[in-house]
Amino acid sequence: MKKETLDRIDYFKEYYLGKTVICIIVLALTVFLIFHFVTKKDMVSGVCPVSLDPMDSVATDSAYFDPFLEQNGYDPRKYSFNVITDVYLSADMNDDVARTNANLLQNVMLTRSADIYLAREDIFAVIASSGYMADLRTVLGDDFESLDSEGRIFYYEGVPVGVRTDPDNAFLNETGWYSGTVVIGILEEPKSEELSYSFLRSAALE
Repeated sequence: MKKETLDRIDYFKEYYLGKTVICIIVLALTVFLIFHFVTKKDMVSGVCPVSLDPMDSVATDSAYFDPFLEQNGYDPRKYSFNVITDVYLSADMNDDVARTNANLLQNVMLTRSADIYLAREDIFAVIASSGYMADLRTVLGDDFESLDSEGRIFYYEGVPVGVRTDPDNAFLNETGWYSGTVVIGILEEPKSEELSYSFLRSAALE
């Protein structure tokens, strides 16, 4: 390589290389931030099926519920329905794993990361013991009496906090979360009452 060319390269390195690298980094960061904010979705509600059956589930992320959002008037390009499937509880709270997951569940509730909770009856009793579940008399309206007469209302310490699902419910069965009957309830003051009640109706009443 000619000395003149080497001198030009050295000159570029000394006076322009640092500025060029900084400009590239700033440009890349700007593009990333623009992409992040343009594509960022608002979480409008969420569901936490606790202690799933050991089976294949197709409903493991928010994209699965995009049609549900659309049916309820939400654009899935702008909004997301959170799905939390990694909480496992035991009816025996002396189990160390269960206690750890109970703390995780409490964090999910406190941060309003999910409005809707499902589990087998013995596990749902542990969920209800948190004191965060809504009294379904204020949620179900006219449906409450008929469900109660059918024995489908789940009570915890005298408070109706859950609905026993129909094992043949198509909406719930398609998720692959459980086989058979589970209990579904809603957090007090959910992030979205509309979506929470719509999910409850779809999974338990239809």
